[in-house]
Amino acid sequence: MTPQVGFSLWYVALWLWLFLPVVEGVCGSCFGTESTCTDNGYSNCPWQRAAIANTAALAATGVSVISMTLLLPVRLLRLFSPGALSALVGLYRRPREGKDYDLAAASPKSMVAAVNSKYCDRNEAMMECSSRLMDLDPSHAAFDVVKCGLQAALEVLKCMDNTLGSSSQEAGTEGALTYILARLSGITNKADSLSFEFNVLEAERDSSKNTSSSSTSSRFSANLTRAKSLEQVCSLLNLFVLVACSAGVTSLQLISPFLDEVFYEPIRTKECSWPVAFEMILLYLHKVETNPSLYNLANVVHSVGGLDTNRKVATKLAEGLYPKAVVDLFRAPRVEPRDVTKEGEKTGDKKFAGTLAGYNTASTKGCVVHNLGGQHLAKYVDKNKCRFFHGCDQYVTDKGPAGQCLSTDHVRGDCTYDSSKKCSQPLK
Repeated sequence: MTPQVGFSLWYVALWLWLFLPVVEGVCGSCFGTESTCTDNGYSNCPWQRAAIANTAALAATGVSVISMTLLLPVRLLRLFSPGALSALVGLYRRPREGKDYDLAAASPKSMVAAVNSKYCDRNEAMMECSSRLMDLDPSHAAFDVVKCGLQAALEVLKCMDNTLGSSSQEAGTEGALTYILARLSGITNKADSLSFEFNVLEAERDSSKNTSSSSTSSRFSANLTRAKSLEQVCSLLNLFVLVACSAGVTSLQLISPFLDEVFYEPIRTKECSWPVAFEMILLYLHKVETNPSLYNLANVVHSVGGLDTNRKVATKLAEGLYPKAVVDLFRAPRVEPRDVTKEGEKTGDKKFAGTLAGYNTASTKGCVVHNLGGQHLAKYVDKNKCRFFHGCDQYVTDKGPAGQCLSTDHVRGDCTYDSSKKCSQPLK
């Protein structure tokens, strides 16, 4: 190799080293979005560490706080301020059903949080703090620290409103998951109606009191506002998963299958409308939060009865809370004989005026009138006998095309057929 060629190769190598972009590893969690991430591996990402720390804080028995600073966008951070997160922790740690809050074992700070979250009476907490102050030993090494903590707790408790009497009795059954859902609905569902109050810290103060804040409510209360469209619900549930998992209240592996089974799958298969599916979510969350020792997001759907039974309850709720046109939006189109009654009403077909003497026992189609009630149409009655079978007309998947349950023991609304084999439309 000549000196000229060697110099040229050296020059090219130097040029490549100086000017070609350097490929560096990127964090698999934040992909460089988080400025404090040092790219030391997925588990070392600040996002992952913060989420793990929140889960540990909720599980701890002592005084601890959760932080969402690195985990939520700014608009959600304003919604879940430190005070709101304190209320969330209090709801999550609320004593299980049948148990009382243990004041004797609580620290002053946890007593304040318990009163704020309305599962401990303010007066009882103040009496406990006062009793501890009187029992303090001045010769104890930590006398000053303990005294300062108890006095600070007393001052905070004095500032709290206790007009509801015993908070533990008035707190209701809502829990952390419902609280998150309620607060988020205020930014995703822009509406003033179809809502109910979900007060966590305190109720509205008595307007007769001559105070500057007499007509204000706690800023940490939540008002669940129901959506007006499917788009609003999907946005709400998306943020619900983000906040619930970031706070450590639940895990993605639990909440994602739960929402898919209760909400997304029924909507996708057109088994029910989205208002009914959303009310189903609230029904199941109520079960989880009122009986946490029995139910959780993994087992509640299959432990409290079939989907059809609970869907009936959700349908009744939805019909009273949403416009009928919205509730019926995703109802599947029905084929004969299910649309007999409605068709007759629309076309003016004559109704059968005689006495029905039986039904066609050889028919493989259930009679809609038998299942839903009403009066048979004359065109579907031959020689005083209904053309269709008087049995349950619930469509099922294991009896061939358009197969139905056809049990004479019940009607469609009370069908006991294997829920995994039921379908809302005839199998083709």
